[in-house]
Amino acid sequence: MAAFVKVPRGLSVSLRCTSTSALAERFGVSSRTIERDLRSLQDAGVPLYATAGRRGGYAILPDFALPPVRLSAQEATACLAALALMDRSPYATHARTAADKLAACLPAAVRSAMPVEAVMSVQAPQAATTGAWIDALHEHHLVALTYLDDSTPRLVEPYTALEAAGHWYVVGWCRTRNAVRGFRVDRIRSLQVTTATFAPTHATDVARDLERWNAAPLN
Repeated sequence: MAAFVKVPRGLSVSLRCTSTSALAERFGVSSRTIERDLRSLQDAGVPLYATAGRRGGYAILPDFALPPVRLSAQEATACLAALALMDRSPYATHARTAADKLAACLPAAVRSAMPVEAVMSVQAPQAATTGAWIDALHEHHLVALTYLDDSTPRLVEPYTALEAAGHWYVVGWCRTRNAVRGFRVDRIRSLQVTTATFAPTHATDVARDLERWNAAPLN
């Protein structure tokens, strides 16, 4: 291990040190992994303190916080471009607010070195509608939808969003068909988030079905 700062006498009471073995047990990893992570934190400039002895271990000042991420103009442009491409996805609304927050945090020198627009994107008309699916996914709300080529109303438990072959899909457990189904965003005619909630008991079924989709590329 690299050398750590010894706990100053005045801080010995307020700092609570934890051993590598205790950290390994808490996070379910090996002590070697914990030691590697501690070195990474130290390399990142985090002030780690150490105490020796049977009750020794490592600690960080309680009020310490990592500084903001420092991005170059090129890195910031790449991040904003990636978020702009989400305008064609169910994440469109949240991606735009994330981009606004990122841009607001950039130093003036970085902003001035960036292009006026990181990337131009034409929003798919369905993105705003299907974006509600993402909120429902996090809150476990049932979704009622209809497909363009099928007027049968579907009641769906939303589990995830999927991008494949240039198209976005919303994936969940279809109660109407009693099976996992993926609905292509640009083929959804209407989508409504209901007030009813569900327990995500079909997560394993969805994960198993997604493995099949990986084996057989979507068209």
